[in-house]
Amino acid sequence: MKTPILAATALLLYTSAYAQYSATSLTRKVVPQQQQPAQPARPQYAAPAQQAPAAPRELTPEEAKKAAIQQNKNDIKQFDFYKRRAEEGSDDAQYQLGIRYLTGKGTERNEKLGREWLAKASTKGHLQAKKQLGELGPEAVQPATAPTVGATAAPAPTPLKK
Repeated sequence: MKTPILAATALLLYTSAYAQYSATSLTRKVVPQQQQPAQPARPQYAAPAQQAPAAPRELTPEEAKKAAIQQNKNDIKQFDFYKRRAEEGSDDAQYQLGIRYLTGKGTERNEKLGREWLAKASTKGHLQAKKQLGELGPEAVQPATAPTVGATAAPAPTPLKK
């Protein structure tokens, strides 16, 4: 007795599901669907809206002094780093070291050493060093100093015998 009831229930469910499927598919074929207006393609991932950065607050005099001290320490560390790398032969470090000597950033300002390091970087093909040397122009000529009274000229070196 259970089997015919189960079979009849299954048949009823199957036919109702099939009828619903058929009705849906027939309706799609018979009733034309309204065309949706074309929408522009959206990227799969939309970046979240970014907030405008907050305006920096003004530093107190103590904070400004601490920041200046920390910046000076950083400049000195960077100068030491570039000096080591420049002595190892890095053309970019030679350029950076030359600029730091010219501007006095992390060290005492020294135009002569700045030009020397820029020239070293330039000979290795560093384009910015060449450009910077061109902008600096020819080296300023130092006036010759007259010898002091009583000073003797150094003797000329003697040629080596072969």
